[in-house]
Formats: sequence, structure tokens, C-alpha cells
Amino acid sequence: IVEALARYGDECQEKVHAILNQKNDDYRHNPMKWMEPLAVRLAGEAQLDSTVPLLVAKLIEDGGDLLNEECAEALTRIGTTAVLEAVAAAYPNAPRHFRVYATKPLEYIHSDLAVDKCLQLLRQEKDEGLRLNLAHDLLCHFAPEGIEEARKLLVGRQLDFESRGLRNCLVETCTI
Repeated sequence: IVEALARYGDECQEKVHAILNQKNDDYRHNPMKWMEPLAVRLAGEAQLDSTVPLLVAKLIEDGGDLLNEECAEALTRIGTTAVLEAVAAAYPNAPRHFRVYATKPLEYIHSDLAVDKCLQLLRQEKDEGLRLNLAHDLLCHFAPEGIEEARKLLVGRQLDFESRGLRNCLVETCTI
């Protein structure tokens, strides 16, 4: 249904906005538990750029893993500079769950702006796990700056599972 509705793009925009503007405190017996993620998916499939602020706000609110994953996917599908700007603007003061999910659009929207935003956020991020994610995102862009940043994160430390993943990505990127 979402794919069929997405073909009508702008005609769905008003309804998607109405659904995403609703505040839901209790999802237990609320049909919005299922409707909201579908509206988010529709926003992404139809590439509704006007929903970017609403999607970022939903991601900040933390509607649970399903909604958070759909928001990250929708932002990635929209894929505009507005997405990168909105994510980067919200990232520094956002809760940790937002910063975890926000790395997905930063990884998959390939542009020089995405590289710049990743570098900017990496340099101010304190959480080691999120720093590894941001370095991985840079490597996915094949950014030369990312190679040095990833190397700095890995040198002189005991490698855990996530660090080994970054090391493998670093070696692959350098080989390519």
C-alpha cells in the first residue's frame, strides 16, 4: 500500500503531515502504533522533503526501534541536503538513540556535504562507539579524510568487535 501511495507523492503530503504531527504518549492500544511507521515509510518512499523536520523530531522523541528505524530509512530515501543539514543540526544536543540512528543517513547519502558533516560531528563526539560509527560512515564515502580519522581511532588500542569491524572497513577502503 505504501509503495502504491508513494506514486502519488505530493497528493499524500497533507495526510502524512497530519499523522506525523500527532503526539502519542501511549501506544499500547493505539492504532497509531502501526499507522505512524507506515506514514514515515510513505514520506521516504514519496521523497517528501517537507517532512524532514517532522522525521527528525520523531527520531528525537524515540518512538521505539521500529519507528526510529523507519525514520532513519525515510531520511535516507529523501536524501537531500536538507536531510544532512537537519540531522547535523540536531545531532550535537540530541539523545544517544538519535545519534545512533542518525548515522544511517550520514552513511548512505553520498555527497561532499555528508563527508563534511561526518567530519564535523566526529570531531565533537565524545562517545567512543558513536565515533566509530561516524568514522565508518566516512569510510563508506571513500573520503581520504576518513582514512586518517579511522586510523587515529584504531592506533594504540585493544580492538573489540566494533573496532575490528572498523579496521576491516579501513583495510577494504585503502585496498580499493
